[in-house]
Formats: sequence, C-alpha cells, structure tokens
Amino acid sequence: MVWLILLAFPFLFAGIWCFVCLLLSGISGWKGLADRYGVAEPVEGEVRRFQSGMIGVVSYRNTLNVTVSEKGLGLAVLPIFRPGHAPLFIPWEEVASSEVKKIFGIEVVNFRVGNVKIRLPNQPFSGLSFLR
Repeated sequence: MVWLILLAFPFLFAGIWCFVCLLLSGISGWKGLADRYGVAEPVEGEVRRFQSGMIGVVSYRNTLNVTVSEKGLGLAVLPIFRPGHAPLFIPWEEVASSEVKKIFGIEVVNFRVGNVKIRLPNQPFSGLSFLR
C-alpha cells in the first residue's frame, strides 16, 4: 500500500500544481490577456528576468520575465509556472491609465490593459513615452 502512495504522489502533486497555476491564471486576468495578446515565440527587446509584479489581485514574486521594446511589453512567467500562463505581448497602444508610484521605497508603474490592472517595477520602463 505504501509503494502505491509513493508511486502516485508525483502525479498527484503535478496535477495539483497545474490546477493551482490554471486557477491563478483565471483569477489574475492573465488568461483573458492571453486570449487577446498571447504569443508563441519570444518577444525581442530589453529583458528583465525574475521580476516581481501583480497582475490583477495575484502577486507574481520573482517569477516574471519582463521584455520592453519600442513596440510593446512582453510578459512571461518561469516555465514551472507556465500552465495557464501563455507568454504575452501587449502593444503600447493598449496600455492605459499608467502612473509611477513609490511603494515601500520602490518605484513601480501601475497601468491597465483592458480591465486588468498590472503593477511592475519601474526600472525597465524609465524613459519610455507611454508613462507620460
């Protein structure tokens, strides 16, 4: 009986992990963004890896890869968190209501894409025109 539990545990854990990732994707609004802005290939531009941010009400701590280019913003999560989180490319024209704030001494940029609120660290964005 114990060997059956040991054999089933990795599959059960992987199933729960994927379910939680899919659930967070739906709660955060990432799934809705992926339906409209999902991409299959990597986005070209300046990449900042292991960034923290918030998409909707879900915090993505040190799991985001943020790519900034002249054409838009690329967002992707680390591969282990990928279920339900297709990589995104959001054109700057789709970004609305942007503002820079300091939270606990860290500059962040808040903006909306459709009805999804996004908060990311400001360093990849400093100097970009969409913040003005």
